Amino acid sequence: MKSLFYNGVENLDEALNRARSGAEFLDQRLGPDWDRKIDLDRLDIQCPFNCVLSQLMRRGHLLLLFVDFAAGVNYGFSCGMVDAIFLIPVPSVDRSFQRLTEAWKLVIRERRGEEQPHVEKAQTSDAKRATPRAPVSQAV
Repeated sequence: MKSLFYNGVENLDEALNRARSGAEFLDQRLGPDWDRKIDLDRLDIQCPFNCVLSQLMRRGHLLLLFVDFAAGVNYGFSCGMVDAIFLIPVPSVDRSFQRLTEAWKLVIRERRGEEQPHVEKAQTSDAKRATPRAPVSQAV
C-alpha cells in the first residue's frame, strides 16, 4: 500500500525515476550546479544529516526546508514517515532507502559526467585486454 507512512521502493528503476524527478525539482529551485555540492561518500538518503536535502541546506539552500512531504517522497528524498516512527530497522524500509541512495549517486554521477562502474565498462575493459597488441620492436 502506497502512502505517506511508507512508500517503498520496489526496485532500482523505480528509485532512479524518483531520483531523476528530484533532480529536476532541484534544477528548478537551485539551478543546474546543485549536484556539485553533494558529497557522494557521505550521501545516505535514510540519514537526516547526510541526505541530499540536508547537504544542500548546510550549503545555504534553506528554502528546501519547505519541500512538501508528499513531494519529498515522489522526488526520492524519502520513503515516508516510517523511518521517523520506527527505531528498530525494518529490512524492507532499509532496502528502499539503500535503493534510493544508490539511485541518487547514479543520477549525480551522470550529471557530473563521471564514469561509473557497471557491466558495460567491465566488458569494455575485458575487450581491451583481449585485443592483441602489436609487438614492440626492440633495438639490437
